[in-house]
Amino acid sequence: MGSYASVVVNFTTGQGLWATENGVFVGAENGVTPYGTRMLKMTRSGDGGVTTSTIQMVNLSAFASDIATGTATFNMSDLFNTSATSGIPGAGIFIEFFAGPSSYGTPIGSSFTNSLVLDTNPATWQSIASSGTIPVGAGWVGVQVVFGNTNLGGSAGYVDSNSIPDRPTGFTVITVPEPSSTILLGLGASVLLLRRRV
Repeated sequence: MGSYASVVVNFTTGQGLWATENGVFVGAENGVTPYGTRMLKMTRSGDGGVTTSTIQMVNLSAFASDIATGTATFNMSDLFNTSATSGIPGAGIFIEFFAGPSSYGTPIGSSFTNSLVLDTNPATWQSIASSGTIPVGAGWVGVQVVFGNTNLGGSAGYVDSNSIPDRPTGFTVITVPEPSSTILLGLGASVLLLRRRV
């Protein structure tokens, strides 16, 4: 995979932006049609590496209190496709957490990855997903979509996250309501029931 140091120079100025080794947004082509107006097209990077990756950094400061209690989780899913008809490439997602905007050399907690080998039908989008708990102390997350260079060859790989160019792939943070809020919601429902009976 492309290193954060070489692909994402600065988390803060790079947040919300795709940092690709070799990628561009395109409309429908090669029998592959995005769900919206465009999709991310990735081609072999030619740098001699194992994969061609696209990295996006996401600032998690809005969820700091939930992350600190260890109750924040995430889901990530993206749709993948390829124009290849033989030597089909593998594709995958990779998620790594960091404490601060300059700490990409030292990720914290576990990394998460999932992959599959794509089929030969450009009309079929295939989903890759992952989920888990965001580690305490995480302030940033790096989310990557990757294609294997070995079989990508001269073909293209495509990623579609609802065709929104600045969306941090399909990464979403899930927080659990505080117990006091849950209790209050329950009390409110009880009051409504009592009013109906009177």
